[in-house]
Amino acid sequence: MRAGAAAAAMLVVFTVTACSASEPPDDTAMQNWMTQQSRASDGGLGSMTAMASTMEADTAAERDGELEGVRLDFTESLRVAAVEFSCFGSETMNARLHVMTGSSHVGLTEEDIRCADSPVTIDLGSIGEQPATGVSADGYNEHGSGAWSVTVR
Repeated sequence: MRAGAAAAAMLVVFTVTACSASEPPDDTAMQNWMTQQSRASDGGLGSMTAMASTMEADTAAERDGELEGVRLDFTESLRVAAVEFSCFGSETMNARLHVMTGSSHVGLTEEDIRCADSPVTIDLGSIGEQPATGVSADGYNEHGSGAWSVTVR
């Protein structure tokens, strides 16, 4: 009898998890969140906010040699220490970052950011003391649902 009750409880938990992970975000709530992120990003070197992309689109752009996502170019070279990545409308989102240093770029990726835990600070110390001329960012997940925001510090 106990084994049957445990199996039923696991089935319920699985069903609830499957429903919450597959529900698309509400468009109005997502637009409001994006607007709020744009207003709240004061104090950084710059910010970007966009809709999530799918992993397939992100991989196709990388294969074609393009930097995916949204790009923020600086008017002068700056020391970039970190970015704050926030997301909305999905359980997790992958963050992909590229820092441009003159004519080259350094690709950095932070995987599986839980949106409920955001903003998450991603340290860009691996670029060393090289001055950055820009930052490219993208947030993606399997379904391309949700939105993301990056503030460059």
